[in-house]
Order: sequence, then C-alpha cells, then structure tokens
Amino acid sequence: MPERLQNPQEKSDDKNQDKDLETAAFLKPQEMETGTRASFSVMYQYATRKDFILIVIGLITNVIFSCLPVVLVIKIGDVIDIMSNFNGDFDNFYNEERETAIIQFILGIVTVILSWIAVSTFIKLGSRQGLYWKRAYFNAVINKPITWFDKHNPAELGSAIDMDCNAIEHALGEKIMLVMSSLIFFIASWILAFIISIELSCIALCMLPFQLGAAFIVEKASVEASIESQEKYKVAGGIAEECLEGVKTVASCNAQENRARHYQMELEPLKKSTTLMGILHGFGWAVFFVVLFAFSGILFYISAYLMVEKPEIWGMTSSIEAKEVVMIFFATAMSSFYLGTAVPCVQFIEAGRVAAARVDRIIKKSKKWDGNKRIIRLKGQVDIEDAYFNYPSNPQINILQGISLSVKPGDSLALVGETGSGKSTIIQLIEGFYYPTSGVVKIDGLDIREYDLSTIRELIALVNQEPILFNCSIKENIKMGYVYALDKEVEAAAKEAEANEFIDSLPEKYDTWVGLKGSQLSGGQKQRIAIARAMIKKPKILLLDEATSALDMNTEKKIQVTLDKVMKGRTTIIVAQRLSTIKNAKKIMVLDRGRIIESGTYESLLEANGTFTRLLNIQKKVEDDSLKSVQSLLHKGIVQEEEEVYKEVEVIEKKNGETMGRIMSIMKKYWAWLVLALIASVISGLTFPLFGYMFSDNVTTMLGLIGSDIVADAKTNMYILIIEAVVILFSLTILCGALARISALYTYDLRYQGLNSLLYYDQKFYDKPDSSPPSLAYKLGSDCEKVSNIGGPVLGLQLLVVSSLTAGIIIAMQHNVVLSLVVIAMVPLIVVSNAKGELLQVNGLASNDLKKTSAIASDALTNIKTVHSFNRQVLFHEKYTEATQSENDNVMKSAHMNGFMFGFRYCVLYFVWGVIAWFGAYRVREGELDLDDMLIVFFCIMFSSWGFMVVGALIPDVDGGIDSAKKMFEIIDYQPEINANSNEGCVDPIHGNFTFKDVIFQYENRNIVVLKNINLTVTAGTTLGITGTTGSGKSTIAQLLLRFYDPTAGEIFLEGKPLKSYNIRHLRDSVCWVGQEPILFKGSIFFNMQIARQDVTREEAVAALTKAQALDVLEKYGLDSDVGLRGNRLSGGQKQRVAIARALVRKPKVLVFDESTSALDTITESNLQKAIKDEKFTIIAIAHRLKTIRDYDQIILIEKGSIVEVGTHDQLMKISNGYYKKLYQTSE
Repeated sequence: MPERLQNPQEKSDDKNQDKDLETAAFLKPQEMETGTRASFSVMYQYATRKDFILIVIGLITNVIFSCLPVVLVIKIGDVIDIMSNFNGDFDNFYNEERETAIIQFILGIVTVILSWIAVSTFIKLGSRQGLYWKRAYFNAVINKPITWFDKHNPAELGSAIDMDCNAIEHALGEKIMLVMSSLIFFIASWILAFIISIELSCIALCMLPFQLGAAFIVEKASVEASIESQEKYKVAGGIAEECLEGVKTVASCNAQENRARHYQMELEPLKKSTTLMGILHGFGWAVFFVVLFAFSGILFYISAYLMVEKPEIWGMTSSIEAKEVVMIFFATAMSSFYLGTAVPCVQFIEAGRVAAARVDRIIKKSKKWDGNKRIIRLKGQVDIEDAYFNYPSNPQINILQGISLSVKPGDSLALVGETGSGKSTIIQLIEGFYYPTSGVVKIDGLDIREYDLSTIRELIALVNQEPILFNCSIKENIKMGYVYALDKEVEAAAKEAEANEFIDSLPEKYDTWVGLKGSQLSGGQKQRIAIARAMIKKPKILLLDEATSALDMNTEKKIQVTLDKVMKGRTTIIVAQRLSTIKNAKKIMVLDRGRIIESGTYESLLEANGTFTRLLNIQKKVEDDSLKSVQSLLHKGIVQEEEEVYKEVEVIEKKNGETMGRIMSIMKKYWAWLVLALIASVISGLTFPLFGYMFSDNVTTMLGLIGSDIVADAKTNMYILIIEAVVILFSLTILCGALARISALYTYDLRYQGLNSLLYYDQKFYDKPDSSPPSLAYKLGSDCEKVSNIGGPVLGLQLLVVSSLTAGIIIAMQHNVVLSLVVIAMVPLIVVSNAKGELLQVNGLASNDLKKTSAIASDALTNIKTVHSFNRQVLFHEKYTEATQSENDNVMKSAHMNGFMFGFRYCVLYFVWGVIAWFGAYRVREGELDLDDMLIVFFCIMFSSWGFMVVGALIPDVDGGIDSAKKMFEIIDYQPEINANSNEGCVDPIHGNFTFKDVIFQYENRNIVVLKNINLTVTAGTTLGITGTTGSGKSTIAQLLLRFYDPTAGEIFLEGKPLKSYNIRHLRDSVCWVGQEPILFKGSIFFNMQIARQDVTREEAVAALTKAQALDVLEKYGLDSDVGLRGNRLSGGQKQRVAIARALVRKPKVLVFDESTSALDTITESNLQKAIKDEKFTIIAIAHRLKTIRDYDQIILIEKGSIVEVGTHDQLMKISNGYYKKLYQTSE
C-alpha cells in the first residue's frame, strides 16, 4: 500500500480547470474600506490578466456603441434642416432623405456588431468575477470554525452564497456596461448640445436637477428594498430546505400547512416594502417624464419667443433655427432618458456592492482559528485538565464543570452517564470543534490550540451516533476517510465494518448513490459505512460516540470484535450507553451533569458499588442482561437491502395547458389592483403618441408649415404638455405601485402553495436523486420569483405598449394611411426585437441554473462537523469549483446570442425610422404626402416606440418566466398516489387494531423484495416489538403503517377496514411516528411542540416533556431556547426525548417507535417505558436492543423480509432451539 499522505489538503487536481480561475479563486483578498458597500477595486480584486483584456475590449466597443445615438440625433437634425430649407426641389429632398435613411441603416448594423461584442464581453467578465467570488466565499465559509456555524444557520448559507455572488456577477457584468453606456451617451449628448447652442443648452440644464433627483429616488428605493428582500429570502430559503429535509417528520405530524405558513410568514414584511418600492420607483420614473414633457413645451415656447420677438436678449448674433431646437431637445432629453434607464442597473450595482462588502468581510475575517504546529506522527496521548465549557449559543448553561482526564497512547477510555451529561461534548473538544471556556485540552502534551487542526484531524477518526453520509457513492463516502485510497483498500475497510456483504448485494455495489444524508440506506447500513470511513484512515486516536447504536445486535457483536482489534495500539475514547460494550476499556469514567463522579476499570467500578454499578444493575433488571448480540439465525451474511438508488427520472411529468391563461386566472383574486394597473397602463401609454403629436405640431409650427402665430401656438402647446405631465405623474406612479403589489401578493401566495404542495408529496418522490432538498428549495425560490413577475405585471406593461402603439398608429393614419400601413407592417418586428433584446431584467442575460452548486454547498455546510472531522474542506471546494465551472460554461453559450439580440432591438428602431424617412420622402416627391403630415407620422411613431424603452426599464425578469410557471404548476398540480392532502377517506375512530395479510413490498424500480408475505395482528392497547438484523425490513413496516408507502401486494387492515380507505390526515393524527434520527426544527422546544399540534398549551408541552423524561432538558434550556438547526444544540438523547414529547402532545392512539430510544441511557429509557405504558397506547416498537421490547405483549423477529418467530418473551423462550431463545442464551 502506498505511503499515506498525512495532509491531502495540500494536493488538488486542477488538470481540467481554467488556470486563471483556479489561481484567482485563492488569491488573498484585499482589505476593504469601512462601510456597507465595497469599492470597485475590491469587487475586481480577483481579476486576472485575461479579465483585464476583456475589460479593455468591452470598454472600447462600449464607448463606440454608446456614441452612435449621438449620430442619430445629428441625422434627425438633418431631416429637420432639409425640411426647413425645402425650396420645392422634390428630387433633392428625396435624395437627402434617402441618404439619411441609409446612414440609419448602417448605424443599425454597426450597433448590432458593437453590442454583440460589448454585451458578450461584459457578460463573460461578470460571470468570471462571480465565479471567483463564489469559490472564495465557499472556501472561506467551509473553513470557518464550528463556533461560527453556531451563529450562522448552515441551511441558509448555500442560498446565501448563490444570492450574494450572483448580485456581484450582475453588478460587474452587463449592468455596469449599461451604466457606463448611459454615462458616455449622456456626456457626448451634452457636448453636442453645447456645440449646437450654448443658450438653449443652458435652458435645458434646468431640467437636469429634477431628473437626477428622480433617479436618486428610484435608486434609493430599489437598493433598500433589495437589501431587505435578500435577507428575507435567505431566511425563507433556509426554512424551506429544513422542511424538505425533514419531510417525513412534517408529514407524520400533519404539519405541512403549518410549516408552509411559517415559511410564508417570513415573507410577510416584503408585501409592504415591495409595494412601497414600486410606488417610489414609479414616482421616480414619472418625474422623468414630467420634466421631459414640461421641458419640451417650455423649450419650444422660449425658442419661438426668441426666434420671433427678441433674439438679441441672449446677445445672439443669429436667430434660432428649428433644427437646433429639435437637436437640443433630443440630445438632452434622450441623454437624461438613457441615464434614467440605467437607474435599475445602478440598483443591481449597489446590491452587488452591498453583497461584496458582506462577503468580503466574511472572507477577510477568515483568520486562523488554530495554531501553526503541524504534526506528521502522533503518539496518541490525550489529556484534559480542569476543563469548563459552555456552548456559545447558550453561555448560561455549563456543560462541563472541571473535567480532568488522561488517556495514554494505545489505551482506551469509556465515558458513560445519563443523556446530556457532557460525554459528546468531550469528544468535540478533542476534535477541536470547540475550545474549553477554561482549562486545557492536550494532545501529546501540547495544548490543542497550538496545533494546526488540519494535521491533527488527519490522525483522528470520529464515528458519530447519527452517521452523516454525503450525497455521493458509497465508495466516495468511504474515501472521505482517506482520499487516496485504492479500491482494494475501500473494500477492505468495508469488510472490517461488516458492510461488504450488503454493498455487494446492491446492483451498483460500491458505486451506489447513497442519496442526501444517506437517505437510500437504512440506519445500520449508514453506520457501517461511517465506521468503514473511519477505519480507512488508520487513525492514531479513535473517537466512538455511540458508534454502534444503530446496529442490530448481531452486527454490533461483529463490529465490536472488529473495533476491539482496531483499538489495539490506538488511543480510543468511547461514548456508550450499553455498558456491556465497554468491558474491555482500560478505564471507564462516569459523568453526571458535566462532572466526573466515578473513574476506574470495569471491575473496580463494580467493586465500588456506586453509580456505575447502579446503572449496570438497572440494565440487568430490565433485560436480565445487556443483550448486545444477535446471531445470524437464518442464513450466513446480511440480507438483501431494502433500498438502492433510483435511476434518474423526471421530477414531475409535464402537463399541457395554457400557462399564461392560468396565471391570469389566478390573479383574478387581485382584480382590484389589476384593474387599477390596467387603467393606469392605458393612460400612461396614451401619453407618448400624444406627446409625439404635440412635438410634431411644435416643429411644424416653427418651420412655418402650419399656423401663423408661432409664439401663441407654442404657448398653447406648452400648457397642454404641462397637463400631460401631471397625468403621467399620477398614472405611472399608480401603475408601478399596483404592479409591485400584484407581484408581492402573488409571490407570497405562490411560495406557500409550492412548498405546501412539495410537503404533501409521497415519499417515493423524495427517494429520487434529483429531488434533493437543496435543489428543490432553490427551484422553489427561483421559479416563484420569475413567475411572480409575469401575468399581471407583464400584462400591465404590455398594455402600455399596445395602447401607445395603437394610439400612435391611429393618429398617424389620420394624416397618411399608406405610410402608417408601412409602419404597421413593421410592428411585429419591433415587438419581437424588444421582447428578445431586453437586457434590463432582474436576473440579466447571465442567469443560470444554480441547483447543482446549491446542492453541493448545502451538502457540505449542513454537515460541517463531519466535513471538518475528516478534514475534507478542499475536497468539497474542488467539487464546488467543478460545478461552478460547468455553470459558467452554460452562461458563455448564451452570451453571444444575448448580445446580438440586445443590439438587434436598436437596429430595428433605426431601421423603422429610416424606412419612415425614406418612404415618406418618396411619398412627398410623388405629391401624395405633405411635409407636416410626414413629421406627424414620424414623431408619433418615434415617441410611441418610447413605450418599449419605458417597459424595458420597468419590466421585471420575464426570461424563463413561462417555463418557470409551468414548473411551478407541475409542482402544485402533482397528485401523489398517496395523497395526504385529500379530504376523502374514512374518519372512523382509530383504536389500534392492525392486521397485515400477505403483505409484500418492493420499492419502485428496484429488483429487491423487502417484505415477503407478512402476516401479523396487533390488538388495540397492546404492545408489539419488532427486531431483526439491519436492513431486514423493520422500518419499512413502520412506514407502511403511516402510509408513507403502500404494499406492492397484500393488504393492511385497520379496525377491520383497509388501511388505504382511511383519510391520511386522520390516520396520522391517531398514529404517531418517532424515527431513529429525530428531526427537530430550528426554533424553540415549544415551537417544535406547536409543529405537532398548533393549539398545544405550554402546560401540555411541559406535561409531555415530563412523560418523555425530558425534565432535565426543560430545566437546562426552558421552553423558549432555540434548539438549533436539526436540534444540533441538544445531545442525541435529548433530541429523542423531545421528539417523543412532540408525539405525545398529539394525544395519539398508536405510537410507532423506530429505534427512537437508541440514544437514551438505561435509567431514562426504563422510566420512559413505564410512563408511556401507563397511558395505554397501542405501541409498535422497532428495536435492536432487546431490553427495550422484552416486556411487550408480542415480539416478532424478521429476517430477509419474512417473520421467522412470533410470541411473548416467555413463549419464545420455550421454543426448543428457537431463535429468540438462542439470542437470550448468547447474551448470557
């Protein structure tokens, strides 16, 4: 076997990675200035030489692209000048207009090319920066000390990384390009304006403060709302993921709606803030147009006055010309308008800066938690001297109080005591997860604080009571112990852990995917793989924290023999409840409330006749011995297992339907807001062609084509435009406020419906590898966001465009039908180009699917202690790096098309204007069109098309909205075969009379029959114990009782009726299940009780905790202390007792315990058994510890899915050569 590398973190395989990206992701971040927003130097701190080349290319093309509209302004002036100087030479007029049109066509083509280069370059640049930040962020977080995770919810971190880094990506990508483009055009336009006329430009300057003030309002509202929404969505995303991870617990408690409402209530404040943001956003945009309309009227009035009355008032040497007025207006108004369209981008840039500041602080504060002492060889001496400890999350509770112990190299120490006495905390101190509050932990005589923990942990192996496996293959999970292990080493470790037989029975063997947290394996199978993972490390120090609690007695006996061999020559510290498993320990210490009260060998402690003897006698009294061995009674080896990985299939079968129509149908409930928005959108849309008509009227008046009193006509038009400005102020503000309200309400409801539906899905859905909770939680959040932005919001803004175009065409047709029809023929092209080319969307053009990275991040961060224990931070970072690279490649594939379509939108507008100028001139030359009519058609259509630009600035993310809607409706519409949300079914009283008749069960798409012809009867008020080897089908029986699954064949009867005939909610209200690995949700103990029963009182909660023998938990933490994510602030036994209390508050008729007392000490379990027995429940208990079920009314032993013995303890003991009797005799 090759020599082991003691620090495999130093090696990383980057053969297939982009070298620039790989290097940049590990660069040391620069110090950031104090504040809530990061500077651009910080945001680009990871940029490489390749990125700077992209910046140069993007800047050059963007500058040229941004200056092209200035050329358009000049050509519009040329059109007016041609008309102003028209002397009756129609051919010359036609030729000049044709030349102008050709230039516009050329401008359109150049625009497409330049925008394609600029946009695709900046998208790539932003995507690369986002990539660097994601890798650095994830690398920083996964290397944080465990204490950091006590204050930061790991379930929220996966989505937080995506949200924050996506904000940075968009800020540094196309958003900053658009802001720069707007600024360049703004500067170029004002330079042109002052070149044309200093006097008129000074008048135009008066509107600038108002428009910049409006931009500030929009930016302020947007940034504040963005910060709030990001925080709320992170919290809500964590809740969703937590619910989906504990979906069996949620379903068994009938708590689907309860948890979905809790998720929804986290979003409640966003309804008000989103609406307010919409109102302010609309008001800011309305002010832009108020100033624009009013300025137009004032500009033409003053120009007419100066032209006719007093040109010398400004010391002007020549009179004002019409073309100068028009060019000044377009140059200054369009510059301000384009600057305004950049405001939403400023929002994203500011959100990106805020995110970068937050992330940079996290990265920057990644100071070294441990020391610098690196070690290659370890003797294994462990000393703890006068250690006191309390968890940072509960500093008032002393967990350890003056603990001192010493373990010499190669010796073994066993820690015993009641649940919550501090045993597991000692293990965590030795691992370096925490440091003592006072006192010291020493390894080989040196304070653990001085060691580089990564080197220490390579030489320490930990096996937890609740084995954590990662969402990968069995082989990969075992190799977490030693990443360079050969296949034969993996197989050898599995054999040592008694896992090879069940692995070989699986179709994919060692390549079998274990699912999220090992969901595709039984508890015992997971424990054996966890032991194999520890053994392959060949550690110097072995930490066993209830390492065999999930195993059947036969497997435990085999594993114990193996562990005894492995322990030789290794320092071993064992935490155990089964005292007979620690007979061979060199020293045993008894803990009580964080203190060592007894210490000695097994024999000396028995002679002392103290607490240890009392604990041992209680175990003997309960079971006549600690029955820790179950012989393999039927066949040699382990049974075929009941779970394997599904082949990848579609999450939900797609359904057909009119998605948009359904969205609108759903939005009928918001009809008042919808009607208000639609009315406001029509009014807002009408203002643009009317403005175009007034503008053309002013131009034709100044050209002398109509009217006789220029000043009077301009004054009248000015008043009309001011009235129009007031109208759009109210209409656009109302429109945006109403649309924001609709989006907020729809999001609020849709997120609830989505999560509620997912929580009602049957379990076979969650058995699929592509149905992992992180992926589903991300999908729920991202799809709901996209769907909420279509429907009402899109309809409102589309109606604005339709009303604007319709009115413009109607006005145009009043003046020339033929030219108007030409324009109408090009409307579809305008619509398509704008629909495809809109860049100012919430998610931008660089949006991508983040489910894979989110799943990897969640898998690592929610199991952070296991990751740190095995020192596999770099391994997960490499996985994350690979996933982000794949996502970045997907972005690049679409960048070029998006860049082309963005420029194509402007190209179409240039083309339309060019066609109007060319064809209009042709009609004038032919005597079929007057000049004033041509101007009216031209400007009405031009300003009607401004509606598209307004929509471009206001429209939310519609990219993928329809597809997301289909996905969400598929989630909501999916009808599981076992539908817990159905009101159908029998609701007759349930007492607990169960009958299994010829029940056969096989998981879908699997070749293994898990249960074979099961026949058994349970009478109400009695107790049934089920035992057998790991994977024999015991837990499957429990899940059939709750109808998580239905039998493949045969029937289960309840109270004489088919179990399938009962209403599932009614069934689960009466039949309560407590699993081996209890799921507690983040929140207080009382909150967890309310999940089981919403109307539970505090008195009832205390009574249930008392019955569940959890008074010590109540005394320590109270009802209102946060138990942490998945109850991680409680010990395993404490969690089990709280979970049992949660079941008791529901006042069930039947209790189903699936190894739910495996983590309890003997005294606590005995007292719990007595308390529950007094309640006269029907109890069905699955147990490996036979003492748990010794006094039950009926005991069955299952092997390979078949019942091989049935009876009471006494009856089974009377069977000659019976399996149960042999078990008992073996234990003696």
